[in-house]
Amino acid sequence: MTEAEPSFDRFFDSMESLADTLSESLQAQVTIEDSNHHVIGYSSHQFESDAARISTIIGKRVPNTVIIGLRKKGVMHNLENTGHPIRIPAVMEVGLGPRLAMCIRHQQEILGYIWVVDGGNLAEGHAERIVEKAAGIAGRYLLKQRGWKTKQEKTFEDFFWKLLTSHYESEPRIRQEAEAGAILLPERYYIGVLESSRPVDEHFFAEIPQGDGYLYRAEAAFRPPSRTG
Repeated sequence: MTEAEPSFDRFFDSMESLADTLSESLQAQVTIEDSNHHVIGYSSHQFESDAARISTIIGKRVPNTVIIGLRKKGVMHNLENTGHPIRIPAVMEVGLGPRLAMCIRHQQEILGYIWVVDGGNLAEGHAERIVEKAAGIAGRYLLKQRGWKTKQEKTFEDFFWKLLTSHYESEPRIRQEAEAGAILLPERYYIGVLESSRPVDEHFFAEIPQGDGYLYRAEAAFRPPSRTG
């Protein structure tokens, strides 16, 4: 059953493609999550799913009831403190069937998780080896995405700080800078500063009337970016 392994020796442009390749290799359903249990990739529905996987995919995140249940059972502790794939018995209280799972890591940091539905056809040793290889690929992908996200957040922060400090001399210059930073601006917009005596969070924005226009959120602009020199 080693003939499926070379299919991992290629570039994966998304976690969806990695999940599908892993699923095809093991003939089992696969879900890949980030460290906050948000779904970043899952294999197509070619087999029957259990309740935990269905609710996870629909909500694009593992339900809190499932996470809490797995922590109470000690499943997450074992998974997060093991450097190789482990077999997890069914936890029917949360609708989770048997799994083969592994943490995606960078050194001691947890980047995410891989979950494979164990329908009884996962060959011991072979399946673990395949999942471990996939975890290495997923780890590199997540580290790359983190670097891109950090860079993009810095671009957004600088752009909106320049807006608030009247750095740009004209509207065309604003749009030119936005396009260069891959920032999508609406056709018509206003720039304003809102002061609040409480935390600026989802509840705060939900209370702001938006009418028929856009509320372009730039939380980073509420605080000046750190600068040197």
